[in-house]
Amino acid sequence: MANERLSSALESICSSGSPKVAFVSSSRVSKHLKKRVDKQIQSNKTYQFFRSISKRRLRSSSVENLYKVSGGFRPFDRGLLLDRISSFQSRVSWNISSESLTPLSLSLAGWSCDARKQNTITCGCCNASVLIKLPEAEVTGDDETDLVSIRMVDKIAEKYVAKAQEFHRENCPWRKQLTPFSVYEISFGNMTRELESFHERYRHNLNFAVDIEAMEFHPVLTGEEYQYVESYLKQHHLDVNKEVILVTLLGWTVERKGSSSLLLLTSRSDARRVIVTDSAVDLVAEHHKWSCFVQGYRVLLQIFKSIAARDVESPSTDDGVELSDGVTSRESNAGAKLDKLRKVYFE
Repeated sequence: MANERLSSALESICSSGSPKVAFVSSSRVSKHLKKRVDKQIQSNKTYQFFRSISKRRLRSSSVENLYKVSGGFRPFDRGLLLDRISSFQSRVSWNISSESLTPLSLSLAGWSCDARKQNTITCGCCNASVLIKLPEAEVTGDDETDLVSIRMVDKIAEKYVAKAQEFHRENCPWRKQLTPFSVYEISFGNMTRELESFHERYRHNLNFAVDIEAMEFHPVLTGEEYQYVESYLKQHHLDVNKEVILVTLLGWTVERKGSSSLLLLTSRSDARRVIVTDSAVDLVAEHHKWSCFVQGYRVLLQIFKSIAARDVESPSTDDGVELSDGVTSRESNAGAKLDKLRKVYFE
């Protein structure tokens, strides 16, 4: 059909004394390009898979799918990961001190601390429950004997971590997919998320500005590093307070315990809670060694530095950068995300 139209058009041009130029509207061109891109997207196997699901009602009665829905299985959700980590905050519920068997390692595997039982972890998806029995290393005063005892305890802890995924019930989705460490760590790749978290903590801590100013902290930042953050805060019309900047940048929020005058520094990222006293606080050392803020605050500083050094922002569009064959970067990224979801939830 298209070839016949082209032939007739050529004949009409050749037969006429002077050729007539036909102008094609931009809207017709856009429609043609859109059809081409839509056709390429629809031919993608991942899109076809999800489209087939949307056309039928899911009636899966498998235990695994039930776990995913009722247990809120979202391994890539950082907020839920931090909620699981925070469940280990109470020393009454969790008093295990180990470099490998940490709230982070267990939370990445989908476990939370059971507030009703000491040193017991539980899964919100499959309702499995495990009592962690970690013996204390015997200290005899003999360096060699003590070292052997410590190593034995460490090996037991490492076995718990290695078995964390297997402790879930057979059909629990956590047996297939753990939360990647990249969801927890502070990185340039998650710049938007890190800035939003900083905003939230900073706005909260501003309410305690007077209290924070009365606290004493070990020096951490240089004057230049403060300026990077101050520049960012001014751009977003937020009050600048150096003490609040320090507390927030290091991942802490200030809370008042009940109606008393007792102040607490809390860190959701590593389940830490510090009572504020007259002594100077080392905001880095007070974190657990595995906390993302021990090194991550330096990454945050680099993010603020890069923003301060950026004179002109690159223009962006809602459609994303166009890649080959008319497919935009946003469409490409969406396809990659859908493919990841398909593998996690349906394979």
